[in-house]
Amino acid sequence: MERFAKDPAAAERLIKTGNRLRHGDPPPEFKSFSDEVRELRTRLGLTQEEFATKYNVPIGNLRNWEQKGRVVSPDTASRVLIALISVDPEQVATLIARTKELHGKAPEEAVKVEFA
Repeated sequence: MERFAKDPAAAERLIKTGNRLRHGDPPPEFKSFSDEVRELRTRLGLTQEEFATKYNVPIGNLRNWEQKGRVVSPDTASRVLIALISVDPEQVATLIARTKELHGKAPEEAVKVEFA
């Protein structure tokens, strides 16, 4: 997150993107979620398997997201994860790896919330 301290404009863009995604309104630069995910993965030079492993995304979800013509309704958390990766891919990968290291588990397994 040091990057955002040095570049407040990047932080502002990320906040605006997150707010639009949270309200179901994708940013104008998103052609489609499918295209955005595929273009991001390609820009990073990763295979589907590498991307899925690095960012802790189930491979089946990634494949579904990337299929053109398929109706895909990713949840808000998935949309925000992709937006974060597009802003700072290495920082996101570092945070995911650190979570695994601290808890010995993938992020979704490390935090369990129980409601009464």
